[in-house]
Amino acid sequence: KMPYEIFWYIEPHILEVKYYGAVTVDDLRAARGEISDIVSAQSHDVYLLITLGEKTKLPWDFRATRNIFSNPPPNLGLSFIILGSNTSFRIFFDTVGRVLRANGRVVKDRETALRMLREHSPALKELLDKQ
Repeated sequence: KMPYEIFWYIEPHILEVKYYGAVTVDDLRAARGEISDIVSAQSHDVYLLITLGEKTKLPWDFRATRNIFSNPPPNLGLSFIILGSNTSFRIFFDTVGRVLRANGRVVKDRETALRMLREHSPALKELLDKQ
């Protein structure tokens, strides 16, 4: 079983990936491929929520990780990395966020990410308010 799940938070506008357990560079590469396929299949911007489980362990190979996250699909909108209690990953994701065309934001919780999406897009605000 892969240490991640990918699913629509609000189909087909907000995609979520949840990581948990020990995640390898190959796992990140596989998830990135799946995310790219899903996002590229849409004709509009898709926003991404990345959630880390409490005990998630990520690889610290910045070079490999940077290569995995470079060249995202052109219609990948803002991406939010929700740290939760995993504040030790802030440096890691600040680096990854810079690679995501400055569209990556590191936030402490889902509420902050959803508030920022509401502020970013009136259409998303309407969708999120219906939740």
